[in-house]
This record gives sequence, C-alpha cells and structure tokens, in this order.
Amino acid sequence: MKDPIKEQILLENSLHFIRVTAVTDPEEEKRLDKEYEEYTGSFLDESDKCGIAGLETDKKEVLMFLFIHQWKVERIISFIQEHNLLAEHKIVDDPVRFFCSDKELFEAYNNADNRDILDVFIRNQINVDYVLDRYNENRNVPGFTLLPVEMEVFQRDAKGFAA
Repeated sequence: MKDPIKEQILLENSLHFIRVTAVTDPEEEKRLDKEYEEYTGSFLDESDKCGIAGLETDKKEVLMFLFIHQWKVERIISFIQEHNLLAEHKIVDDPVRFFCSDKELFEAYNNADNRDILDVFIRNQINVDYVLDRYNENRNVPGFTLLPVEMEVFQRDAKGFAA
C-alpha cells in the first residue's frame, strides 16, 4: 500500500483473531469460498489487503487476523456466523504475546506473507520499553529469543539511548 494516510488508518484499528471451523465437504467448501469472495468483494477494497492475514491449519480450520475497519470485521463475522462456522473470535490486545502463546498461532504468524502484514501492525503497537520488559520476563527461559520485529523495534527506538 502506497497511501500513508490509509496505512495509518488501518494501524489505528484493533487486531481481530477469528478461527473458522473446517468445512469437511469439498463441494460445500468450494461453494462457500466463492460466496465469501463475492460477499467480501462488495465492501473490501485494495487497501484492506494490507490488514488481512490468514492461514489454513492442518485441521482445515482457517485462522484469520484482521486489522481493518470494525464494520468490515463485523460483516465478515456475520457471514461466518450465518454459515455456522465461527469457532472463535477475540480482539488481540498484545499481538506478540498472543502469537507466541501457541504453536499453531506462531506458525500462522510465521508464514512469510502473514508475517509481513502482521509485523506492520506489531511495529506500530510496541516500543523499546515493551521489548525490554518482554526480554526481562523471559531472559531465564531456555531457548527464548525475541522476534525479529521486536529486535527491529528495539534498534529503531534505542538509537536515542546510545552514548
């Protein structure tokens, strides 16, 4: 997205996590995918693609991460509910801890396409104090490492601390 105003508006939205139940019938899945594309095509625009990430799990569930306008999220949830496919919905207050809390969520975050989208959101949500707090909380945890986006934020924000 080239428009900094639209990007800033997206970054002011909440991050929504939606888990969509698996559809076991391939024909039904194909029909629902087509219906969903047509439905969302009526209100999602090109700039919204920068605020939508998702991944199909091994269990054929779909994990969606959205930081688009609230009314658009509500319409997507409405569609999912109308088809009895909503397994979970929550607003994510702390995206780093959320993605690091569960192997499946971390894998969804760590998908290259998703990570590019979600890191834009995370960069806007955290600062050097957050990174230092998370490091201090976990410094004695074997194998703990900061996410690359956390290191990037640390380096970006810590420049003023260098002597």
